[in-house]
Amino acid sequence: MVNVSERAAEVGTRSPGEQLIVEANALDTASNDETDLSTVFAEPAATMQRFLENVSEDLRSPLTVLKEFTSIILDGLAGEVPIRQQEYLQVIAESVEELEAMVGSLIDVSRLDAAMVGAYRRLCGASELVAPLRMKLEKKAAVHHARFEVCVADDLPTLFCDPDQTARVITHLVTHAFRNAGMNGRVHLRVRRADDDMSSVVCEIKDDGPAIPSEKLRLIQERFRSNDHGACASVADLDLSLTVTMQLVDLNLGEIVVSSGPGQGTVFSFTLPAAEPLMLAQRFLRYSARLRGGLTMAAMYVIRINETADAATLADIGSFLQHHLRRTDLVFPIEPHAWLVLLPIVGKDTGVMMRRLEDAWSESNANRPGRSLPRLSVESRGCWDIEQQGGELVNQLRRLLDACQQTSM
Repeated sequence: MVNVSERAAEVGTRSPGEQLIVEANALDTASNDETDLSTVFAEPAATMQRFLENVSEDLRSPLTVLKEFTSIILDGLAGEVPIRQQEYLQVIAESVEELEAMVGSLIDVSRLDAAMVGAYRRLCGASELVAPLRMKLEKKAAVHHARFEVCVADDLPTLFCDPDQTARVITHLVTHAFRNAGMNGRVHLRVRRADDDMSSVVCEIKDDGPAIPSEKLRLIQERFRSNDHGACASVADLDLSLTVTMQLVDLNLGEIVVSSGPGQGTVFSFTLPAAEPLMLAQRFLRYSARLRGGLTMAAMYVIRINETADAATLADIGSFLQHHLRRTDLVFPIEPHAWLVLLPIVGKDTGVMMRRLEDAWSESNANRPGRSLPRLSVESRGCWDIEQQGGELVNQLRRLLDACQQTSM
């Protein structure tokens, strides 16, 4: 049995909110000449970021103490606890967890607006996203005395998204639904194909609670439609978890909507893209056109390795590319040994980006134990104006994919 004093001694040394912060991509945090998004953000945004991080750090210590001592009492380490008091303590523990998530959201808001949160988009199945969350969400449902139902369709395509960030979106929305439904409410998580787009999957979170007030609903709908990422507006106008949710959905090249009405409850729905290159390219162009910083051009590259590699090596290469390009870039496997890379840029010079990628590759190999990763071959396929020549980019990609298909036959 764990000693109470030993458990208490640990209090204040942990950082329970750390897991809520997504790691920044390497090139997002570094100075990246004209292609670095952080150079275009104004001083007020930087000031807001520092303020939010300082406040969040100040809140962590008392939250850690509250969480740990509540856990000590619940575990019976301070003596037997009556059933009724255990129920109350569970409510306290759940509230502390939600407050802890809000602290993490404060940091996330500032980092998302500073382009410091990266995306590790990869192939995954819908069941892989939901299954690991189910037990955690069912525990939340028990605390709220709510009924929680999950339905994942069987005929879903392979997705291309960041599984960790998508899991956070689902958690935020389901937690929001539990709060809205109230005690003895009902929350339903459903994952299905989109009605009007067979290349997308929809995640729906529905509750049977009271309708969102019309003015607040209008505000949320407008923010979701506009994809406004201003830090000050995010903190002032929207629930923090919804602000983070909106931006993470956008980062995964998806869209989010909300509907609510008397007697109908509230439904939050967001889309996830299927692993279909042409559709992903079109979503990428729309996403890039919304970015701040004067990103007007998009460049296409094909990165290959010219030797046979096993599955583990290919996974390492894919992970390397995802982590050493920016969150605004799209990296997608088009052949077993080739990856498509789309880069939104200012102007037409992408040489700096590619040189940094090559330098990172050399450094990674120098520090890699065992056999080095195979040499990369980088081929430029052109550069286009996002707004005026997006169709030409998609046509070039279509020809590239057709050529890849002919080669593999």
